[in-house]
Amino acid sequence: MEVAEILRMIPKKLTDKLAEETGVNHSVQRLRGQVFLDLLLFGLINSERLSTRVMETFYNSKTFDYFSSKDKDHQTRHSSIADRLKVISPDYFKAIFEWAFDHFFPQFGGTKQAKKLKRYDSTMIKISSALVDWGMRVGRPPKDRPQQVQLKVTLGLKGAFPKEVKVYSTQDKLSEENALYDIIINSSHAPNEIISFDLGLKSRKSLQTFDKQHIKFVTKGGTNLRYKVLRPHSEDLDEDEQTRILQDSIVQLYADGHKEFKHEFRLVEIEDIASGNTVYFITNILELPALTIAQIYRHRWDIEVFFRFIKQELNIKHLLSHSINGIMVQIYVTLLLAILLTVYTISNHLKGYKIPKIKFRDELTFHIIKELVRAEKILEQKLIPVF
Repeated sequence: MEVAEILRMIPKKLTDKLAEETGVNHSVQRLRGQVFLDLLLFGLINSERLSTRVMETFYNSKTFDYFSSKDKDHQTRHSSIADRLKVISPDYFKAIFEWAFDHFFPQFGGTKQAKKLKRYDSTMIKISSALVDWGMRVGRPPKDRPQQVQLKVTLGLKGAFPKEVKVYSTQDKLSEENALYDIIINSSHAPNEIISFDLGLKSRKSLQTFDKQHIKFVTKGGTNLRYKVLRPHSEDLDEDEQTRILQDSIVQLYADGHKEFKHEFRLVEIEDIASGNTVYFITNILELPALTIAQIYRHRWDIEVFFRFIKQELNIKHLLSHSINGIMVQIYVTLLLAILLTVYTISNHLKGYKIPKIKFRDELTFHIIKELVRAEKILEQKLIPVF
């Protein structure tokens, strides 16, 4: 599937409808929602380190004229772009991101089994406290320079696609106990979906809540996990090339190391054959084999790879705005582009993230050049005198 074809799949009727519903173009004539979406996508594709000054250069270029729906004779300044980022409605970009997920996921979201898996995790973005009056503070402030504060981006990855995202800037969400619990409990989960998360979220009460709300989960237990075996769950202690099952039991976990938590969980203990290390998995799923439980958690690593992709290739760690509003806009467009790049990668049988992004950018550039040449030929034909 070609880049131009993928981009055309986002219909203008949809973006016009969403613009009206979200009021993104209220009192704005030039930097409209669609134009701003085009500019951010174009900038993220073509720049390794996007900034409002780089966006100004792109906006005023002839190539962007043929990529976007902007008024062809209009120019802008980086200060106008920065001001627009502070106030433009993130809901418009969120709605397009959510539409893209719903539209592309059935065909490109992964295998039938992968589509049932949702992985949750967070990544931190650092910023100087001299630039913002918000953020999570970690450790003591240095004496000779402004303290680094952090922003937390917590994400749910379903199959191959980002599904939901939350951005936290308050100190109480520094703990994964709070951030991961918040995004999981406030997201919808189908009966056949299975979520996984690391041991940053280990509260027994949280796990009990997930179980009572019929949210199927697999998580990891610490190396010093304390538990009481109630009964064996399965005597079938199978193994594969990577994993040996040591036990599969129904247990009660200890809370705070000394008190039994009166709720039943399933505990799968495995040995990694290559390293000899022992790992515990806690789940409320009873119908799947122990090896499958271990494999589900292994797939949690996919979200770590995804975070590395959006940080290194889409440079989400370099913020365009110091307002939460602008940051949310950047994140939604970045995740939208991640979906489009995944569609391009899968439909063209490519692998990884780096090479597909280069091919995506080069193909888009070639498409724009063809449009420029075609426009120039039409103009020349109009200028040739007819005798």
